[in-house]
Amino acid sequence: VLSVLPPDTHAQLDLAYRLFSFAHSQRVRQLEAEGRQLRDALVQKQNDAVVLERRLKAAEISVRELTDRSKRDQEETQKLQAEKCALIDTVKKLNRDVSKLEGLKRHILQSLHEEDQAVRLGASTSSEVDLAGERLVSNVLSLASTPGAQSSSGHLMTPSLSNGNMDAASGILGAGLSVSRLSTPSLCSDPPGGMYSPSAFSPSAPNRIDGKEFFRQARGRLPYEQFSQFLKNIKELNHGRQTREETLRRARDIFGIANIDLYNSFEGLLSRHLPSL
Repeated sequence: VLSVLPPDTHAQLDLAYRLFSFAHSQRVRQLEAEGRQLRDALVQKQNDAVVLERRLKAAEISVRELTDRSKRDQEETQKLQAEKCALIDTVKKLNRDVSKLEGLKRHILQSLHEEDQAVRLGASTSSEVDLAGERLVSNVLSLASTPGAQSSSGHLMTPSLSNGNMDAASGILGAGLSVSRLSTPSLCSDPPGGMYSPSAFSPSAPNRIDGKEFFRQARGRLPYEQFSQFLKNIKELNHGRQTREETLRRARDIFGIANIDLYNSFEGLLSRHLPSL
């Protein structure tokens, strides 16, 4: 290095000054370049910070929204849970109600089935009551009009009822079944001419009525108990266990004041078929 230096000291100082100036200028330019880089980096960092702040604010907003949504979801979940419990209770109650209704349905169907069977049985038995009771009245009045059917005491004989019709009628009447409307044709008819009592044609005699019409009216107007008593009353007369007067007295008690016309018709029938001795 010393070999290349000029020998003059002033020249050496001048060279040194030039070297220093060059080095200083290089250093300044380097530092300025670094400063510009740092300023650019700072601006970039500031921009990044702004972006990050914006992201942070957006994230905070999202967090708040998510928090609010979470609260709403929790409330909705609690509400749905309460509704679920209420629905479960309602379903249990409805199941109990359905079970009760099923039981009630079975009970009603059973009752309807039993009532249907009872109606069928009642209709069948009622038809038997109709036929037996009508035959009973018909046989009594028909036998009364037959010569030789009366005994010396004024009672009726029962040869034609020995076939069991009377027993069947009394058994059916004792069963306590309801009497239906008359549906079978009556076997009663007016007796042949010449068999009427003279009192039947008197002005004060009751209106003429045949056994069929009388039986139909009695069946339609009398309750079952009274009609059963009336048939038993005829049965007693038919079996000879009571007289005509006793039969009329009991018939008057059975018919009562409200059905006095039925009593008069019955008295007229007995007067035509069974005159008092």
